[in-house]
Amino acid sequence: GQPLTSAELALKGDVRVSKQTLEMVIEQSRLQNGALRYAINADSGVSFGVVDDVMHVLQKYNATRFNLVTVTKEKS
Repeated sequence: GQPLTSAELALKGDVRVSKQTLEMVIEQSRLQNGALRYAINADSGVSFGVVDDVMHVLQKYNATRFNLVTVTKEKS
């Protein structure tokens, strides 16, 4: 098949993208489905600045309802 675009890669998850590409993905997804809910999946290794950047992108495209997902590893 055709190689995936950067926007399609961003939707796959666990792929590093620029803030500009993230904005493009959010904008396109909002145009396709305005009711789409988003989730920010972050752990303690992610700085708040990165999470804040993502929240600002969501806010820019009026996607103000999202879930913040954190996972705490259980000690064995």
